[in-house]
Formats: sequence, structure tokens, C-alpha cells
Amino acid sequence: MFHRLIGALLVLLFSNLSWSAPCASDQPDRLVPHADGPAMFREETVHARKYIPAQKMADRGFDHVVGMWNAVTAHPCDRGRPAVIEFRKFEVVRLDPSSGKLVPELTLTFDGTSSFGGGGQWKRLPEWFISGQSERQPTVVSMKGGVFRVDLKSIPENILHMWTDRIKAVPGHVYGVRMQVRITGDARLQPAMDFWRGASSDWTGWSPDCVKPTLDKGVAPNNCEAFLGEWQGDTKGEFITVVSPRSLLGSAL
Repeated sequence: MFHRLIGALLVLLFSNLSWSAPCASDQPDRLVPHADGPAMFREETVHARKYIPAQKMADRGFDHVVGMWNAVTAHPCDRGRPAVIEFRKFEVVRLDPSSGKLVPELTLTFDGTSSFGGGGQWKRLPEWFISGQSERQPTVVSMKGGVFRVDLKSIPENILHMWTDRIKAVPGHVYGVRMQVRITGDARLQPAMDFWRGASSDWTGWSPDCVKPTLDKGVAPNNCEAFLGEWQGDTKGEFITVVSPRSLLGSAL
């Protein structure tokens, strides 16, 4: 029994060391964040079979959209570099099929009258998102002078995930996000979107195909992943405009 206990402790110790080992400042730069194991949200994915046409989602009862984003550092450790994201504007936009232009359906300007609807932090080690419940640490975000600021340097082993309020969707129209953002150093940002049932339904877990019972609770899903956008890295000190998903909204740029 004693030997088994010591063995288990050693396994746990070395497992933790492998998850949280410090990385040197000369670790290679990478746009797509480092991930050791299976990582939800680590690559660009547009779920065309579900996303187009949006009428199909409305027929299933997913009649609202939510703009989202994920933020992490390039590596799950502190490389001694800044890791800051600053939003000056965040919009949920709709592609108007008649004009071919993007129509803002929700605009956040961070002037004290509008901000994100919610958010939280999840562990990225040993696996993204599924390694435990969310935990709130509001010290990493601040809002001042019309800028929503995120400082990720102190939470390299976490994912910060935030979202907007829900917006009633027009069936058959394509939705996405547009943001004015400045990214500094090791910070990495990924825009995303979900479909939701109704304006106030509860989260019931994640379903891979948005039809089968959720893996978390074994019930019908109330939300469905629409897309995960391209990862964004350092913007060289400038605020830039990012529109996502480019593969669907690029014609309006």
C-alpha cells in the first residue's frame, strides 16, 4: 500500500511538473497558441454544415446569436513578455444579402454604457476548457477611456472566454463579429460565435453536433457553436479591424 501511495504521488508530481514547467524566453513565437493535449478552440473552424444556411439553425430552435472571444498567451507559461489585449469596439454584424454590406446588430464601445455580457476563466492544462469549472478573476480586465483592457500575463495557464448578450437572428442571414483591437506581445485572441435557443435559456452542456444530448448533462443542447475564427497576434502597436469569419464575410470587406 505504501509503495502504491508513493507511486501515485510521484505520478501526480511529475504530471504537474510537465503541465506547468516554466518556458524560457527563447521559446519559439507561434500564432496558434501552444497546446499539449486535445484543445477545444485551438484552431479555426467554420461549421459550414450547421452555419449555412442560418435558416436550418432557426428551424431547430436556435434563433439567437452570441458574439464571443477566447484569449490566451502563446505558451502556457510566463515568458517575461507583455500579453495585453485592448478592445476599442466589438460588434456582432449581419451580412445583408441585398446590399452585400455588414450591418451592426450589437455595438460595444466600452464608454461606461456598454460592455460584454459575461465571461470566465477556464484551465488550459492538461486540456482546454474541460479541466474544471470556470473561475472569475476580474483583476485581469479593466475598462477605462473607452477601452476594454485584458492583461493575460498573470494567467498563462488559463483561457479567458467572454461573450455578448444574445441577439435575435434573422433566419437565413450570415452573422459574425467585427472588432477594433490592439494586441501586444504574447497575447493571442480568437473571435467566435454561438447560436442559442431563445433569449434566456440556460446552458445545458456541449453537444458535438448540436443535436445529440450534451456530453456534460445528457440533455438537449441549448447552444450550438457557429464558428471559431482565426487567431490574432501582436498588431505592432496599432489598433486594427478584425472581421470574422473571413471565409463567410470576406466579400463585404
